[in-house]
Amino acid sequence: MPHPLFRLLVLKQRTYALDLYNIYTHAHPAFRDKEGPPYRDAPLLNFLWLLLLCAEKGHSEVFNCLLQHYTPAIQRDPSFQQYLAKIGEYFFGITPSQSNSGGLFGLLGGANGLLSELFEPQSSGIPISLPNQCAVVEDLD
Repeated sequence: MPHPLFRLLVLKQRTYALDLYNIYTHAHPAFRDKEGPPYRDAPLLNFLWLLLLCAEKGHSEVFNCLLQHYTPAIQRDPSFQQYLAKIGEYFFGITPSQSNSGGLFGLLGGANGLLSELFEPQSSGIPISLPNQCAVVEDLD
């Protein structure tokens, strides 16, 4: 599911990408009866959901934190890096010249600032705890 969603974002079609995400999660048998997002044991789906939220506001700090936290899920497919480089450029103003020789993940400065807690659904909202290395954005809405 990530490839079509990434393609829509590369085409700057965030609204369609969000629609695709919602259709997929509501129709997929593993997720349709579960409360979410976020979903337990689905890090890539959680990454995509959070990416869609922060793309709406263009928060590059949050984007970098998401990349840092979800590196293991993102590295499953080498093509994700290319998509995310374009998404970083279009939605967050991160140009290829800003990255180190390490490519997109060179922007992250290593993997020392991983998010310390997994997201857990709650009726009143979802707590998001970011480490000190990541800038906290007060409101994504």
